[in-house]
Amino acid sequence: MSITVLSQFLVVLVNLLRRVWEALNTLTPGQLLSEGRVYGGGLHKLEPKELANVDATVINALRLSIGERQYSSSWNSVRTWPDS
Repeated sequence: MSITVLSQFLVVLVNLLRRVWEALNTLTPGQLLSEGRVYGGGLHKLEPKELANVDATVINALRLSIGERQYSSSWNSVRTWPDS
């Protein structure tokens, strides 16, 4: 595998992860707390199944905004790994 291909893949991946992280950070505490449970003393708990109920339209909007226009050329070049 060429270093150039690996570098392109890592750049795409890092940029995508950063955008997902930024999108997740726009979720408000209220959005998260509304799906979880509250125990005595005010302890809030959010289980994975409850987390799945949180409105994730921000992630869907991110997916649509990225679309083919931004990552297609870089991603297509790394999708097919060259033979060593």
